[in-house]
Amino acid sequence: MITFDETEAKEIGDNLSVIEKDGKMILIIDPNKTIGLSSTGKTMGIASTNGFTFAGFGLKLNLYLGKKV
Repeated sequence: MITFDETEAKEIGDNLSVIEKDGKMILIIDPNKTIGLSSTGKTMGIASTNGFTFAGFGLKLNLYLGKKV
């Protein structure tokens, strides 16, 4: 089990933060928050990096998480 303090998180996008802990990358997303409709209007955005960003451990991340409306 990995325990962490959310105040250690680095914001890397809309509703998306990351923590590097014990050799692991932990993504933090609030699944109840929304960031707006997709360009097609078919998906409600939950989290996004808004393109490639450095996420930790020298890794680049491009993430969009959404749900059907």
